[in-house]
This record gives sequence, C-alpha cells and structure tokens, in this order.
Amino acid sequence: MPIHKLSPHKVATAGPGKYEDGSGLRLVVSPSGSRKWVFRFTING
Repeated sequence: MPIHKLSPHKVATAGPGKYEDGSGLRLVVSPSGSRKWVFRFTING
C-alpha cells in the first residue's frame, strides 16, 4: 500500500471526513474543523 498520499496542502484544507494516507494512517477531520491522526494496526492477525 502506498504511503504519503496526502500532501501538506490537502491536510491543511481538507473538509470534514476521513482521509487515508496509507499503511494504516488516517486523517480524521470533524465537522467543527478539528483534525486528528489515527493509526490502526493489527498484532498477530
């Protein structure tokens, strides 16, 4: 899976929603405009 699909400009200007950056990293933008990074991973299957 490619990584770094989100440019700094896209991160700064993204509207509400979820945006995948690759390899389990996701940017979540709330309707209020706050942003957070979420990293999802699996251990042992």
